[in-house]
Amino acid sequence: MNPVSLIPETIIFKLLKLMVDVTKENVANQSNKEAEILWRIFGDHEHGEDTDKYVEVQQIGKYKLYEQAKSIFTDKPAAKHDSIQIGIGYDLKRVELGAPAIHILLPSESAQNAPIGGNEGYLGYVNDEDTNTSYQIYSAETDVVYNLMITSKNMNEVVVLYHWLKSCSLTFHAQFELRDFKNVKVGGNDLNFNDDLVPPNIFHRNFNLSFSYDYAGIDIIGNKYGNTFSFQAKPQPVDEE
Repeated sequence: MNPVSLIPETIIFKLLKLMVDVTKENVANQSNKEAEILWRIFGDHEHGEDTDKYVEVQQIGKYKLYEQAKSIFTDKPAAKHDSIQIGIGYDLKRVELGAPAIHILLPSESAQNAPIGGNEGYLGYVNDEDTNTSYQIYSAETDVVYNLMITSKNMNEVVVLYHWLKSCSLTFHAQFELRDFKNVKVGGNDLNFNDDLVPPNIFHRNFNLSFSYDYAGIDIIGNKYGNTFSFQAKPQPVDEE
């Protein structure tokens, strides 16, 4: 087992970047749009059978969600500043630009239990052979909820990114588990802010990522031990009968 403590923000950041890169690569390399990730999320839906079949275009007003998604995940030099941005914490400067962005926030964390003895020994120990010192590893499990706050000057982009995240959370479920995120669940909610606190005409929506994970701590004092030992035999008298 790995005694290094887990920092979820770094993992979430890298996975979000990976999701964006995979989506862009998929869009760029597919010759048939019906094979694209974005089309499978936002493409037209067929309902009914035979003569009763009809096609429903997923759109909000005049905005077709598939075309909106393509504009977000297609790199165009002329619109470089409008490409999707990802960061840790609420970046007001990024929000003011109005470009689509995902902000990684931690609204809540709570200990799952109080392990007896700090689970000493569960993750083993660290051995420093130079100083003949062993350091115990302590561990505990915690439940967290991370908000992946989506912001944009365009509400349609917020909707697209929210449903893209929801779909990708299933696609990348194994990637979360491989990185020791347990019982991953998702949810979401809209947010309303006072215009005095955030720029006007900026839309927000939370994508909630909840899971549990183990974190570790190390004994900073340690226990000294020797690497040699000696003994001296002492003969015992034999009783004569």
